[in-house]
Amino acid sequence: MKRFEKKIWLATPTMHGEEMKYVQQAYETNWMSTVGENINEVERIAAEKAEMKYAVGLSCCTAALHLAVKHAGETLYGKPAISHGALEGKRVFCSDMTFDATLNPVVYEGGIPVFIDTEAESWNMDPVALERAFELYPEVKLVVCAELYGFPGRIDLIKAVCEKHGALLIEDAAEAMGATLYGKQCGSFGDYSAISYNGNKIITGSAGGCLLTNDIEVANKARKWSTQARENAPWYQHEEVGYNYRMSNVVAGVVRGQYPYLEEHIAQKKAIYDRYADGFADLPVHMNPIVEGSEPNYWLSAMIIDRECMCKQVRDDFSALYVKESGKTCPTEILETLASYNAEGRPIWKPMHMQPMYRMHEFITRDGSGRAKTNAYIAGAVSDVGADIFERGLCLPSDNKMTAEEQAQLQRQPYVLAVRREQLDTVRERAKRFGGEADKLQPDAGEAHTDDSCCTDLVTVVAKFYKQQGQVWYTEVARNAVVRKPVCLGYSRYPFAIMRWDRVRGSYHGRAVITGLVPNQIAVNKLWAMAIRHQQSMAFPKVFYDKLKIPRWTNRVGEAVAVSGNPNDAIATGFRAGDMSAQLMELVERTIQYTKEFMGASDAALGNVEPRNTSAIIAVQNATAAPLELQKLALYQLVEDSVHIMLMLLHAHYGLRSVAQENGGSQLFDFSAVDINALQLRVEVGASAYWSQL
Repeated sequence: MKRFEKKIWLATPTMHGEEMKYVQQAYETNWMSTVGENINEVERIAAEKAEMKYAVGLSCCTAALHLAVKHAGETLYGKPAISHGALEGKRVFCSDMTFDATLNPVVYEGGIPVFIDTEAESWNMDPVALERAFELYPEVKLVVCAELYGFPGRIDLIKAVCEKHGALLIEDAAEAMGATLYGKQCGSFGDYSAISYNGNKIITGSAGGCLLTNDIEVANKARKWSTQARENAPWYQHEEVGYNYRMSNVVAGVVRGQYPYLEEHIAQKKAIYDRYADGFADLPVHMNPIVEGSEPNYWLSAMIIDRECMCKQVRDDFSALYVKESGKTCPTEILETLASYNAEGRPIWKPMHMQPMYRMHEFITRDGSGRAKTNAYIAGAVSDVGADIFERGLCLPSDNKMTAEEQAQLQRQPYVLAVRREQLDTVRERAKRFGGEADKLQPDAGEAHTDDSCCTDLVTVVAKFYKQQGQVWYTEVARNAVVRKPVCLGYSRYPFAIMRWDRVRGSYHGRAVITGLVPNQIAVNKLWAMAIRHQQSMAFPKVFYDKLKIPRWTNRVGEAVAVSGNPNDAIATGFRAGDMSAQLMELVERTIQYTKEFMGASDAALGNVEPRNTSAIIAVQNATAAPLELQKLALYQLVEDSVHIMLMLLHAHYGLRSVAQENGGSQLFDFSAVDINALQLRVEVGASAYWSQL
């Protein structure tokens, strides 16, 4: 495997173009500060998406957590004196395996973090350990719980434990926007919740975050504190400490343009996770766990190495060393290998109780306190789930723009299955021709029919392509029957050329690269299909007949329709539907035009101009800076794969053949000599490609 020419990142922003529309709106309306329509819309959408009543747009998720911690502290213990924190001297139960931003606000307000161990089954706060913590420290009234890498833990049980002990819950959903547990959105479980729009999150504003709450008093207080806590006076008057935490209307414009793509990004991240899971299926590793009843947002894919397959690895505060062992590995070795291929991975979050500044803070496991548990004279050990995951785990490249590499993964699969439904008679004929079990073939359950005039039996056929000793083999099976016995095709690669087609929640048709980046295409397809279907069904007068008087008359497109009884008391009658409005086709044309303009597919971007001077050339270069680059790359890869397949078929099947020449003669050519690996397609399209070289 060769080194990636372009670095594969852990996670980077995925922009679509619509963001600039709202940024430009902020610029043109001169609302460049911390008020404006973009902020209002982000707050509305954020609350709606999270199924909460109110959202407050802030400069970052940490600011949201800080205001949540401050408000919770004042609610529980009263307003502190100036220069003192709202949690001064108070213990707060906090997630242990998380980024330090989760608990930094607790320290801002003078609180004492007490770390709750991680649940092995979810990699999130352990509700059993939390219950144990309340037994040890019943005076605690605040819990801060983070959801790791977009994979929800048992936040419902955490909430129940908090309610049992009269504690408030702050939910850090920075990494989990769009994820759900039992259908309930992450960010809706806490008394206070926070989400993030940081540059590497599932959607981004380059920065920013929101505080989520169902309490209007909390929302109003957060808005006041976030704008320096100014009182309602004609001059600048302050009665409490405030902060410069409000979200910029410009940043909000980026976030506003990102929200329509949240589900698309989740689908892309899920595809990455699924590919890792499939690729690692036979290896001694496991992906980050998915809790039953949860639907993650798959923000970061991570893995953990089976304990018996770990080589020796030691870490200090700044470096790591390991000993190479055959058949074993460790996170450090894997991360070094990824880096050697120009791909970014990262260690799992180092648990907070292992951090230098918190090494003497209390740490609670299912067995009680995890501190001072060993004995110099008595054998024993402490169960530390978070430390174990940190020791054996790592985060994998999870950027949702790995298009070319994702497609190349197909050829490294041990097998590929293609499933289709066909007419039973057709499959039986093929089974007879290739020595299959034609007599055993039966229609799918519920598909058998006795009336040959109106229906055709269907059967599901599974075609399996797999590799043995570098060659592709092929077989076909149906339920309880072999259609085609295994045969070597003589191919070196699978005969597939693909455009990525992601599953999308709430959508039966999914979304391809093209439709993902040009979302109006789905609407165009449906409108066009509607028009064609209307023509098929209604272009000619329809005949309605009384099936009680005429026993059989086929009901195919353009033919007769059977009814029970005839409203006109006749054997048959004619009917002509109304014409479809021409406005439908006009809508299709306008949608296509608006989509092209929206995506930057202008005449300049498509190369349909001929600039005559240097200034014009520069203008064209600016117009062609990013003309549908991802679609172009995916299309070029599709074309290259298709040509590879054509050459492979020629190589495997054509042999020695006569090839026509331009002078009218012919010459024998040995197609088996075609080097199918020599092809490297580099395509430039349109006049703009020429001008971009000047």
